Amino acid sequence: MSYTQQQQQQQQQAAWVAHLQQQQQARGLAPLTPQQIAHLAAQLHSRQQQQQQQASVQATGQQQQGQGQGAPPAGITSHERPTGGDHARPVPSSAPTDRALPLAFTTRRHGPTDDQLAPSLEALQQLANSYADLQHLERRLDWTLARKSHQVAEQATHAGQGQPFKRTLRVHVLATVHDQSWQLEPEQLAAQADDPSSSSSGPTPRVELRISGQLLDDPRYPAASTPFTHFVQRLVVETPSRDPATYPVGSQPLTWTRPASSSDAPHPPPPPQPDATTNLPALLTTSFPTSSSTLSLRLAVYPSHPAGDRYALHPELAAVLDCAESDRLGVLDALWSYAKSNGLVVEMGGGGDAAPPGTGAGANAAGASALRSGIKTDERIAKFFGNMSMVAFHHIPEYLNRWLMPPSPRLINLVVLVDPAAPTTQHTAYDLDIYVPDPSRPAVEACARSLASLSSPSPPPTTTSATTSTTNPSSAATAAEQLASLDTQIALDCLATTTHLRQLHALLAFTRDPVSFLSHFVASQAGSLEQILGAGGSSGSGGATTTIAPLGMDKVLGERWRDEIRRSENWEDESTNKGAGAGAKGWLEDAIAVWAMREKEGEAQRLRQQQQQQHAAAAAAMQYGRR
Repeated sequence: MSYTQQQQQQQQQAAWVAHLQQQQQARGLAPLTPQQIAHLAAQLHSRQQQQQQQASVQATGQQQQGQGQGAPPAGITSHERPTGGDHARPVPSSAPTDRALPLAFTTRRHGPTDDQLAPSLEALQQLANSYADLQHLERRLDWTLARKSHQVAEQATHAGQGQPFKRTLRVHVLATVHDQSWQLEPEQLAAQADDPSSSSSGPTPRVELRISGQLLDDPRYPAASTPFTHFVQRLVVETPSRDPATYPVGSQPLTWTRPASSSDAPHPPPPPQPDATTNLPALLTTSFPTSSSTLSLRLAVYPSHPAGDRYALHPELAAVLDCAESDRLGVLDALWSYAKSNGLVVEMGGGGDAAPPGTGAGANAAGASALRSGIKTDERIAKFFGNMSMVAFHHIPEYLNRWLMPPSPRLINLVVLVDPAAPTTQHTAYDLDIYVPDPSRPAVEACARSLASLSSPSPPPTTTSATTSTTNPSSAATAAEQLASLDTQIALDCLATTTHLRQLHALLAFTRDPVSFLSHFVASQAGSLEQILGAGGSSGSGGATTTIAPLGMDKVLGERWRDEIRRSENWEDESTNKGAGAGAKGWLEDAIAVWAMREKEGEAQRLRQQQQQQHAAAAAAMQYGRR
C-alpha cells in the first residue's frame, strides 16, 4: 500500500470516528472510548470482507453459466442472434372486427375550424337550452289550461258539485216558563186552594219551547235570507226523564219533518232577515206541563246539506279511512288516499275486467286473476271488497255503497230550570256544521251560460234553483256576428302583414343593389312572358290542339325590346311624363310585388325538387335492397 493510500485511509477513519462521536452527542450519551472505537472498526472491517467474498462468488458463477450455454466451440466464431422468436416468422395480428372495436371513440382530432366554431357553438347551445325550456314551459301551460278548462266545464254541470264548503248553522232554543205558582195573582192562588180538584180554577203550569235558527254570514257568499227549514230535514224533541204514567201526553217524542216540496207549486218569497233573535221565525213551538224544578229535554236535529247528501261510514271502515261522515266523493277520496299512501294502486293497461259484486266466488277469482288495473287489497280493507285480491276502479263505488249508512242526528241536551230564582226566558244557542256548494259555482254557471250563448245563435233559456236568468237570442246572434267579423278582420290583417313583409324584403334588396335587383326582375318577367307565350295554343282541324313551340324573347318582342326597356320614359314620374301611361312609382310597386312573389315561388319549386330527389333516392335504395 502506498503512502497516499495510507493517508486517505487514515482520513476516512478519522471522519468516521468524528461522525460516531457526533451521533453519541446528539443522543445525549457519553463519548466513545478508544476500546469501543476499535471494536466497531473491527466489526466494520469483517463485514466489508464478507461482502467482497460474496460478490466474487456471484461473478464467478455467472461466467461459468455463460460459457456452458452460449459459448461456441473452440475454433468456431459466431455472431449473436437477435432475441425473441428464434428467427420464427412473426404471426400476423388479426384485423379488428366490429366486436373488437370500442363502443364509442372518445378522442377526436381537432379540425382547423374547431377553434373558430367554439364560440358560435356555445351560443347555439345556450339558445337550444332556452328553446327546450320554453317548450317545456309551453307544455306545462297547455296541460294546466286544459285541466282547468275541464274542471270548469265539469263544475258548470250538475254532475260536478265541486268541493263543498263548511258553514255554521246556529240553532236558537228559547224556553219560557208560564203560569207557575209564583207567577199567579193572589186571587188565582186562593181559588186553587179552595177547590184543588177543579180544572177551571186556573191555568196549568207549563214551559213553552221555541226552536229557531239562522245561517251565519260568510264574506264568501252573498247575503241571502234562506229560511231555517231549508237546512233541517227532521227534528225530534224528547223528554227522557219524565214518567209516562204521570205525563202520558207530554212524555211522548215530538217529531217535525219537512214536507216534500212540490215542483209545480210556486216558491213562496223568502221571509225578511230578522234583526233580533226573538224575531226569528220559529221552526217548532210547543209546551210541556211541569211540576218539578227542572225539565230535561233532548233535541235530535237531522240537518239537510245543500251541497248534497252525506253518509255515515261503518265503524270498521271509518277506523281504516279515518273518516266518520262524508259524501260519496269524499269516501272515494279517502280510499284513494289510503291506497296511494300504502302503494296499493295498480295502473296497467290491457288488463281484464273484474267480476262485479254479487257473482260467484269462482267468477271473482277468475276476474281478479285477469285484472291488471285497479286497487290491491290488504288485510285491513280486504273484507270490505269480498276478500278479493284486486278490485277494478269502476267497481269500487258499488262495494263502498254497502258500508254507507244514514248519518246520525245532532243531539242537543237541554235543562230548563223551573225556579223563582231562574229567569223566565232562558235562551240557548248551538252551532252545527252545514256543507254548502262552492261559492264560485254561480260564477262558473254564468260563464258557461255565456259561452253557450255565444256558440249557438239562439240558445234556450237557462233556469237555476236560486235565480232565473234568460239569455236574449238577439244579443247572442249579435255577438256571433261580431266574432265572425273579427275573425275576418284578423285574416285580412295577417294577409296584409305578409304582403308588407314581402315588399319590405324587396325594397331592402333594391336598396342594397339596385342593378342586380332590376336585372333579376327583368329576367324573371322575361321568363314569365316566355312561358306564357309558349303555353298558348291554337285549335286545329278536327278539334285537335296544337301547342306552339316556345320562342325566344327576341323573336317574340323583336330585337330592340331591351332598348325599349331602358328608355327613360318608363322610369320618369307621372308628373313629368303624363302621356307615357303609368309612372315609375306604380311600375316599381308592381315590380316589387311580383319579385317577392317570384322569390317565394322559386323557393317552393326548389323545395319540391329536393323532395322529389329524396323520394327517388329512397325508391332506388329499396329496389337495390330487393335485388
